[in-house]
Amino acid sequence: MWEDEEDDAPASAGAPAWMVTFADLMSLLLCFFVLLLSFSTMDVIKFKAIASSLQATLGAEAGSLVVLDTMAPAIVQPEPEVPVLTPDQGEQTEQAVEPPPQPAADMPSQDLMTAAQVLAAQEQADTEQLARDLAGALTEEIVANRIELVAEGRTITLRIRENGSFPSGDAELQTPVRAVLQRVRDRLAGTEGRIEVAGHTDNQPIETDRFRSNWELSSARAVSVAHELMLGGLIPPQRISVSGYADTQPVASNDRDSGRAQNRRVEIVIRR
Repeated sequence: MWEDEEDDAPASAGAPAWMVTFADLMSLLLCFFVLLLSFSTMDVIKFKAIASSLQATLGAEAGSLVVLDTMAPAIVQPEPEVPVLTPDQGEQTEQAVEPPPQPAADMPSQDLMTAAQVLAAQEQADTEQLARDLAGALTEEIVANRIELVAEGRTITLRIRENGSFPSGDAELQTPVRAVLQRVRDRLAGTEGRIEVAGHTDNQPIETDRFRSNWELSSARAVSVAHELMLGGLIPPQRISVSGYADTQPVASNDRDSGRAQNRRVEIVIRR
């Protein structure tokens, strides 16, 4: 009897009917907020692009423009070198933002240019001071026109005339010029830069037992002056170079005796 009553009883209805509606509503709300979140991300990207455009238009400094997104509490600062992602038919395509042009590596900055200018000015002042020191030490010879001093930029040239310096057709230094070269050596000992000793002659051909031509004579005279400058080890040999030019670089016309006398010389060129 009892078993028949249990079989006739209505089956349990399960979850209430409102639960299905509630679950559907929660699912729709979840989809809605996910959709809002995706829209919020899109707005941030758009705001980044707008901020970058405004920053370039208004000339604002990099990083000074701050964009606030109402949908996301984070502060977004545009960074020009960070790639920007934009949606394209459901897919995100990476577009690299081209970095601003950089100055060439071999172009010095303003600070380096200023430092170079200061250094050049200091070297120019040192060269002028050295020229004054040499002129003061060689005043007598300059007045007697046995030595000529020329200063151009950071180059000083001492022209030693043949008269009183070398016997005619010979490369042996005379005693007076040795004293002159000693004063030059003392002034150049504490300086820097290259020292070039160059011998020159006139266009009169020469052929002796020792010198076959003016090339050998001019070179031998330059060597004699260089050896005198290196006496005592005050000027290291690494600073000195020697050359002979014969009559190829005249400073006056060889048509007259006075011009040929000017061309017979040895030049000491100091390059700072």
